[in-house]
Amino acid sequence: AFDYELVRAELVARTDQRTWEPHRDAAMLDLQFGCGCRPEEARGARWWQVLWPTEKSPGVLRVREVVAAGQIDDGKTIGSLRDAILPGVIAERLREWREIAATHGLPTGPQDFIVPGRAPRHGRKHPGGHMTQSQEKRWGGKYLRPACKAAAQSDTARDYLADATPYAGRRGHISSRLAAGESVPAVAESCGTSRKTITAHYHEDLGDDFERPYPRFEEQLARAQTEVARTWTPRAPATETLRCEAGDHDWERPMRPGTKPRSCPEHRRTGARADVIALAPR
Repeated sequence: AFDYELVRAELVARTDQRTWEPHRDAAMLDLQFGCGCRPEEARGARWWQVLWPTEKSPGVLRVREVVAAGQIDDGKTIGSLRDAILPGVIAERLREWREIAATHGLPTGPQDFIVPGRAPRHGRKHPGGHMTQSQEKRWGGKYLRPACKAAAQSDTARDYLADATPYAGRRGHISSRLAAGESVPAVAESCGTSRKTITAHYHEDLGDDFERPYPRFEEQLARAQTEVARTWTPRAPATETLRCEAGDHDWERPMRPGTKPRSCPEHRRTGARADVIALAPR
């Protein structure tokens, strides 16, 4: 849970994306670590599949379709069509993401994808709006991996995060629930995998993050959220240095995606151009 929380904080802190994109990337990670989704299942989740928790019943995410290689398809196995858990912490974060998405004009209706993308419409059965294949690849290599590496660099005890893959969130979900004392059959059914796979490939050791016996999974999430919010320090925003063609001077500005070199503040009226001469290290 602490690994997830640190990586999530790094994702949200990114400044070289559009304002809402870091929150979309965090929602993708929320579905994987919080609900145990495979990456393709998280990409295929729609808002109608979310059954919000109430005072009388726990939250549920109905896993039905996947988005793989930019295409909508049925689940990996029969067990993939299942009801996954939706912890309260994750439900609140999904609500926050839905509000942010609506504020920025993104579709948030029942049939819309929780993790939106640029896939075009193909007939009635494929309305589009999900991640394209290129977006799938960029999410892991351009957004998740740098966040994992940043978390690893901030704490040498977590250097293993530098090699994390997009499936790490789901693996952490399963290990955390096993460590909390949940039975192998219950976790296997919730995560859409076999008991044999869980027994062979997952362990129940969470290191020193929690005292033994390990707390329930939802309590792990809540405690990690509180502790990381108290101690984590965000990275300095990425900047770029520009040189004015009309004068012998430089200036810095925050680095944003898609922004082109423009006139420096001193020569904006004359329309003098500027060239990027250096990028600040991330």
